[in-house]
Parts: sequence; C-alpha cells; structure tokens
Amino acid sequence: MNQGADVRKQGEAAAASVELSLLYAAYARKPLNVLMTVLISLVIGALLRSVFPSNLVLPWIGGVLLSALLGLIECLAFRRASPGQAALKRWQTLFLLQTAFSGAAWGLGPSLMMNQATGASMALLVGILLGVSAVAMSSVAEQPRALYAFLMAALAPPAIVAAMSGREPEQLLALTLIFGMGLMIVVGQRSNQAMRHLLDTQSRLRAILDAAQDAIISMDAAGRINDWNQRAQEIFGWPAEEALGKVFEDLLLAPNHQAAQRQARVQGLGHGDDGGEPTLQQRVEVMALRRDGSKFPVTLTLTRLKAGRSHDFTAFITDVSERRAAEQHLALFRRVFDASSQMVSILDGRGHALYQNQAHAQEFGYRDDEIVGQHYSLTLAAEQVEAFGRDIRVAQRAGSNWTGQLLLQRKDGSRFVGSNNIGFIKDAGGRVQYVFNIFYDLSPELARLAELAQAKESAERANQAKSDFLSSMSHELRTPMNAILGFAQLLEYDPRLAGKPLGYVREILRAGHHLLELLNEVLDLARIESGHVQLALEAVPVQAVLDECLPLMQAQAGERQIELQLQLDPAKPATVHADRVRFKQVLLNLLSNAVKYNRVGGRVSVQARALPGERWRLTIHDTGLGIAPERRAELFQPFSRLDAEHGPIEGTGIGLTITRRLVEMMGGTVGMDSEPGVGSSFWFELPGDTAPPPDAAEVRPEDNTRAPTALRRHRVLCIDDNPVNLKLIGQILGLREQVDAVLADTPALGLEAAAAQRPDLILVDINMPVMNGYQVLALLRADSQLRHIPVVAVTANAMPRDIERGREAGFDDYLTKPINVGQVLALVDRFLG
Repeated sequence: MNQGADVRKQGEAAAASVELSLLYAAYARKPLNVLMTVLISLVIGALLRSVFPSNLVLPWIGGVLLSALLGLIECLAFRRASPGQAALKRWQTLFLLQTAFSGAAWGLGPSLMMNQATGASMALLVGILLGVSAVAMSSVAEQPRALYAFLMAALAPPAIVAAMSGREPEQLLALTLIFGMGLMIVVGQRSNQAMRHLLDTQSRLRAILDAAQDAIISMDAAGRINDWNQRAQEIFGWPAEEALGKVFEDLLLAPNHQAAQRQARVQGLGHGDDGGEPTLQQRVEVMALRRDGSKFPVTLTLTRLKAGRSHDFTAFITDVSERRAAEQHLALFRRVFDASSQMVSILDGRGHALYQNQAHAQEFGYRDDEIVGQHYSLTLAAEQVEAFGRDIRVAQRAGSNWTGQLLLQRKDGSRFVGSNNIGFIKDAGGRVQYVFNIFYDLSPELARLAELAQAKESAERANQAKSDFLSSMSHELRTPMNAILGFAQLLEYDPRLAGKPLGYVREILRAGHHLLELLNEVLDLARIESGHVQLALEAVPVQAVLDECLPLMQAQAGERQIELQLQLDPAKPATVHADRVRFKQVLLNLLSNAVKYNRVGGRVSVQARALPGERWRLTIHDTGLGIAPERRAELFQPFSRLDAEHGPIEGTGIGLTITRRLVEMMGGTVGMDSEPGVGSSFWFELPGDTAPPPDAAEVRPEDNTRAPTALRRHRVLCIDDNPVNLKLIGQILGLREQVDAVLADTPALGLEAAAAQRPDLILVDINMPVMNGYQVLALLRADSQLRHIPVVAVTANAMPRDIERGREAGFDDYLTKPINVGQVLALVDRFLG
C-alpha cells in the first residue's frame, strides 16, 4: 500500500514538473507573440482602412492592441513571481483567460465586418483569421486549453455570423473557418503531445544521468562547462550555477594536470594521421580538485561529439580513491596472511601450489621451495583425493565456495582434520585462474564437541526424567486442587452466603490459592535454581503482608497452642523493595517452619528492624528444640530435613532452598541463629523502600454468574472420567440459565452424545483411559457434522509444553486445572455468543 502510494506520488510529481516546464516555455515565447501581435495588427489596420469603415477597423485594432498590452503585463508579472508547482494551476488559468481574450479580440472585427464584406474582402478577413490562428497554434501549443480557447474565440464568432447570413458564399466561408479551426485543434494537440514527450524524455534522461555513479560533464570546444549531472556536483562540491561557463581544466583538475589535459582536448579537435575523424582521447588517471582545494585521484575519459560544424566534449569521471585505498589494503592483507594463525594456501587453476603462509608451513612441515609447484594431493590423505576432486569440480561449475572437513597429512605422515573454506578466482573467460584455501586444525574442537555431545545427552536424559516427574506430579496434585478451589468458588458466588460462612469460604480460597502458588513454585524448582524466575520489584509494606500471612497460620498454630506474636514498631513502618508474591512466600515458608518445628504451647514472634544502608531485617523466632551447630550447614540444602523425615511432621525439604534463592534474587541475604533446647531465629534482609503502595480493598470477585438475555438455549458437552470434575463443571454451567450441561464420564459416551445432541460447545479432559482428549478431538474434527463445534481442553496438564501441544493439536482454547469459575463462564459466554 505504501509503495503504491509512493509510486503514485512520484508520478504526480513528474507530471506536475512537465506541466510547469510547458508553462515556462509558453511564457518565454509570449513577449515575441506580443510584438508580432502589435506589428500584424498595425499592418492589417493600414490595409483594411481602405476596404472597411474606420469605425469598424479602429475598434478592432484597438482591442487587439489592448489584448497585447494585457499579455505583456501578465508576462512581466510571471517573471517577477517565478512560480513553483504550488501556483501552477493559478497561472495556467490566467494564461488561458488572457489568450481567450486575445482570440476574442481577433475575432471581433471579422464578426462585425462580415455582413459588409464582398467576395475579395471576405476572403481577406478569413485569410487574416486563419493566418493569425495558425501563428497562435504554433506559439501557444504548450498550453492546449489556452490554444483551444483562442481558436474558439477567434474563429467561432465569425463562422456563426457567416452561417447565419443565409448566403451561400458566407456559409461556405463558415464551413472553411470551422474546418480550419478543427484542423488546427488536432494539429495543436499533436504538437502539444510532441512537446510533452520531448520534455518527458529529457526529464528521464536527466534522471538517468543524475543517477549515474560517474560524474558526467558536457563542455564546448573551448572547454567551457555547459552542463553536468548530480554526481559531478557531489564529487567536486561546486553548485551548478557557479561551475557553468568555467573552463573544465582550470576548475576541476589539479594544477600539474591542467596543461596536459587541455592539450589532449585540443588535439581531439584535429584530425588523425589519415585525415579522417579525430582520434578520441583514451582513458587516463589524473588528480582532480574539489572546491575545498583537496585533491583526489580519478579516471577521466573524454569523448568528442560533433554538432554541425562545431565539436563538443563529454567527460566521464570516476573517483578511484577507494580503489587506491584497496590496493594499499591488499599489500597490508599479504602481511596479515603471514601473521595469521589460520593456514592459507593459494593454487593455480590446475591445483599446483603458488603460496603458503607461515602457519601453513609450520603445521605441515614443508619449506616454500618444497611445496610451491606441488599438486594439492601432497597434503591430502590418499583415500580422500578422488572424492575431493569430484566435489571441487561440482563447486567450480556451481560457482560457489567449497566448505567442509578434510583429512590432511603432514610431511612426517601424521594426520589431522582440517576445517576448509576453498574459493575460486576466475578470469574474464570464466576459467578458474586461482584457488585459495583458508583452514585450521579442527581436531581439538572435534574432541571437545564429542565430550559436549556426551554431556548433553546425559543432561537431556536427566532433564527429560525431571520433566516427566514434574508433569506427573503437576497432574496428580492439580486434580484434587480443582475440586477444592472449584467448589469453594461456587460457594463464594452463591448470593445466599454472607457473614462468617462467606469469610470461611474466602479463607479456604485464600489458602487454596496460596497452596497452588507454592505447588507451581515447587514444580518449577529447576527454573528457580537457574535464576529464570521473573520478579516484579516494588515497594511492599511488611505490616500488610504479615496481616495476610498470620491468619493463614492461625489454624496450624492453634492446633498446638502456639502463640503468634507480631513485634513491629507502628511509629516506623517497615517497607521493603521486593516482589510481593515472593516476599509473602518467603514469610509463609519461615512461619510454617517455625510452627511445625516448635513445641506444644510455644511461641512464634516476628520482628522487623531497620539496618544501616536503608535495609530491613525480618526475624522469625521460635521456641523449638533448636539446631545443633554441626548440622546448620545442611539447612539450606535441597531435600535435607535433618532427620525430621522420620518423624510425624510433613514436609518436602526444599522450602528453605527456595527461600534462600528467592531472597537472593530480590537483592537480600538469609541467615539463622539457634541455641539447642531454647529455639531458633531465621532472618532475612532486603533493601528498604520509601514509597509503599496503598493497600487494595478486598472485594468480592466480579459477578460473572448473571448471563445476558439468551435468544435460545445452548448445550455444552463435558467429557471427563473424573466424576468430581464432572460434577463441578455441571454446577458451574448451571450458573448460566440458558445453558444445558450434558455430562459424559467416558470418551465413548461423549462422542455418542455429541453425535446425538449436536452441542454448541465441547469441554474435554486430556488424560482419560482408553481414549485421550487428543484422540477425541481428532474424531470430532473428522466428522463433517461435528467439526464446526468449538472444542476446549480442560485439563490438569499445565506444563508449558503441554499447553503448547494442545494449541498445536487444534483445541480452540486450553484451560488448566484448578479452574477459575469466572474464567470458565467468560469462555462459555464467548463461544456461545
């Protein structure tokens, strides 16, 4: 679209440029037209005074002279204005009006005299009109509309008067005028088209010259510059208006090259030894001169052009500064080759050595006199010579380099693998003139690659085993979480629930969601250890987060009569720079450990203390058994529980590992102090922050249970082998009055229900016995009557690779368990319209 618009704008600009050039040409000719009008009108006035009454002749001549005066005034105004393309239409209109007035002035007299004219005088009038119109046709052809206006104004009125006279001679003259007018219009149109074509051709030629990479300069026989292209202006730095008219050699060549080049140009005007045409100047290299006085090398080709009896010259100039620099660089590259650690060899077209660099000589052990002139097979393993020869010939015919590995042989018979890049340099006839090879010893790298490949294979096996374990654990844990969170959400949506019961449900949801967050982090332990966890660092008020954490710990602490104490200074609230979710996770982990490993009837206290350097230390102290000094180093190791795994306390042994990694990622440190028999204090430090965000008010979830007014009822089929999940989905769909839920606990029953009831939406689990969700999707898509039904996966397979696989398989959407009631309802609304 943009390219088409640009091309259209360029075309419009080119057309406007041609129109402007035609307008300037018309105004350039106008002074001559005015002069001719005055002279012709005076001559015609003198001739017609003896034939027609003066009261008719004088007004006619006066009108013609007035039109000439207006034309002169218009021409002077145009020259002062020097308008551009923006004023093109206005000046074209002005030119048309003045030309039409001039035509009307010329046609006025004949129109008044036609009734008084006889045969000879009538022929004289017609001849005057046709002659004036012919002159106007050639002098106003640049503006066709103005030409048509002149011809119509000058010839049409007399022709109408003659035609209305009723006499046969006058009617014949009317036809003559009309025919002449039509003929002149056609000829004028052709003339205008020819002018436009000429201007367009000149514009295209100028564009080509300006786009040339060489400077092109036109000069006369005396060497005076009369034109040059844009490249010449760029190279030499002279504006065209300052360079035109100057002598080529004096302006553009260095002083020590001016005389010789001027003599060569003068000799070009003479004749050759045989008296024939002058010999053209051969290309030479000279030093040119820029406007700022700097010199630079160029190649100059001077061509003589004969124009009548005179001769012109065209100079083609190429800046060769870069080529000169390249030659200097080539000499440098030769020295670089000898200093390079890579091996370089150059052969002739038949494969015999011409050059080796120092690295090549050191690696193979051959002196220059031992290898120059030898065939390349001298350094190649014998078993590879034949196959390599075929490959090289193929690469030569294809015109491409050959890259690959070769088994090479040293002078002492030892071998190594080289990584080779072989190229070809051809002559003008396309024959290979030189062959070069740049290569290095690949053997050490091959050995490293073999070790890396073995290590990579072992790592991939271990990673695959870990991924399989995490995927299985994710599915098994998400299935019961789906029921817990799903039915709790349904209770929260129930408008009949309020007061304490609603608070209890919210506590269940809050704890369940936090458990889900912890589950996600446990399953992504590898990501935490590699430092790929994304953090959203912000100002986090410690008091607000603790207010969220302590109620979650009340039930666990109450079972063991453990007192939770919060020891914060209200006059100096603590605010840390951290990720709120990860900060809360760290607190809950440490609080949970302090409660689990405490004694019955013990105490857990939380303190916050400001440290130098705008940091805060949070300490969680318990009154448990304490940790022996020799066992403290094991605390933050993964899956280490200090023999607690043999007791009644549940745990995974990775909580403190995750805690340390998360705190360190947030720019903090973790530590502990413990006294056996008294208790332990776990602390962590984080950077402080002075701009805590306002606490968000607790609100009920958005009520998505109210469905829009339905025009018809919809069926939603749910296929899941877990009866609890089916019941949950059925209850959620029941929140939409216009939706009928169809439940199937096996894939076979689900396919039968889909074929019989044609549902509007299908929700399907992935992991099912006999037939999984992907197979169900394939059968639905294969049925011409069911393939249009949207199918959404609702599954506990929540690993990133599982989600990607589901979308690639063609599911219209992919929901992971535990499901969000609002999200399910929004999905149903979207697919059912």
